[in-house]
Amino acid sequence: MAATAVVLRLMPNDPPGEQGTTIDWAGVALLSATLVALMLGLLAVTGGGIPPLAVGGIVLVVAALAAAWVAVERRAVSPMVELRMLTAPALWSAAVLTIAIAAISAMLQTYVPKLFEVSGDGYGLGLDTTDIGLFMMPASIAGVLAGSVGGLAVQRYGARAVATTGAVATAGILVAVAALHDTVWQLVVARALAAFVGGLITTALLASTATAVAAKDTGIATSLLVVIRLIGAVAGGQLAGSVLDAGNDPASGVPAESAFVTGFLVAALVAVLSLLVVRHLKKEVQS
Repeated sequence: MAATAVVLRLMPNDPPGEQGTTIDWAGVALLSATLVALMLGLLAVTGGGIPPLAVGGIVLVVAALAAAWVAVERRAVSPMVELRMLTAPALWSAAVLTIAIAAISAMLQTYVPKLFEVSGDGYGLGLDTTDIGLFMMPASIAGVLAGSVGGLAVQRYGARAVATTGAVATAGILVAVAALHDTVWQLVVARALAAFVGGLITTALLASTATAVAAKDTGIATSLLVVIRLIGAVAGGQLAGSVLDAGNDPASGVPAESAFVTGFLVAALVAVLSLLVVRHLKKEVQS
């Protein structure tokens, strides 16, 4: 509420946009329905006990909703998402990288608090909710600081260099935490470093996207990355939950330590695979 009051008072009004534009309510509704169906489908499938026919039905429902959304967006006068933009190499590569970074962040947001909470045989820290919140705070601060630093890094080295370095660093951090996760400081440092590097990559992707399209399309292009980030976060969270669920100890119901190690390594693999599309990013970003 306080932030809203500040924005209303201090933020200048934008100049009037093009006349005749309307909100793409059909696109909003169909994209929301597609994401909800995808999330619920992943929950149902990863939970187990669903016959193959039902799984096929879930896939068809998600595919049908996604196809309907694409059809609406292609015909809308003022589409929620300009799908034609994704045909540009710089934009589809930024979209893939955004999904990867969001998925990794969601996976860490699942694994690290759970490791803080679990008090297993030889692993876990058995912390309460308040302690977990405090130990996760450095990651939030690091993510905020990364925005400013990322802007300077992109101006100096270019978006491609920042994204490449960030992806390699992320993979290294995840491999390290897969091997070293026995103490509070190890998890706090790893989560904060991953959040900082993820913030750098996100800034680089936004800068690269903004300079790869016409000035009038900047808002649409960067908003597209926000929507895509949501998809990556949903997928990453469900993947993390599936890995932990598969590693549950039948007796205690607590994930085995090997499940966390596997999860960190899977996230590291996602970071490594993201390097395959970095080369399509815009190399330099003008300040």
